[in-house]
Amino acid sequence: MRIFVNIVATIVIALCTVIMCYGSYKSHDYSMGTKPLDEYVKPVMIEMPEPEIIIPEVPIIRYAYYYSPSIEEQELLKKIAMAEASGEGAEGMALVMRVVINRSLNSGDTIKETIYSPGQFHTPGMNQIPSEKCEEAMQMIIDGWDESQGATYFNGGGYRRGKEALFQYGGHYFSK
Repeated sequence: MRIFVNIVATIVIALCTVIMCYGSYKSHDYSMGTKPLDEYVKPVMIEMPEPEIIIPEVPIIRYAYYYSPSIEEQELLKKIAMAEASGEGAEGMALVMRVVINRSLNSGDTIKETIYSPGQFHTPGMNQIPSEKCEEAMQMIIDGWDESQGATYFNGGGYRRGKEALFQYGGHYFSK
């Protein structure tokens, strides 16, 4: 009998608890109803620092004209570089090639016409076989290298009279 009384008492307590919770639930309004949203959600202002804009430093190429010489022009450029600057290393020969290209672009003549213009370059020495340094210089030109500053002339004994002096490399003086 005692077990029966305990079971009944537990059921009565559970029913009372449910009834009290239900009554408490009914007496409260858990819906948002017609209240404005800002009564439920309060905006929070957060101060953010100004974003730091980082602009990468990009080298400015002021005088470069990209020019892709044909195979025939490459051979002529290598020969003139060997004739004029075989002792100057790859960069010296590349500078000679760039002078020819710059002058050709400025005049509208072909590379061949520019090289064989009377009195311009040392064409009798153009029978040398291009060295490894000369091949390296040609690759520099093909890759777009240009440190010539737009030079259209070079001389072995000083800057060209009447032209803007640019720089000296080895035994050559470059101007435009």
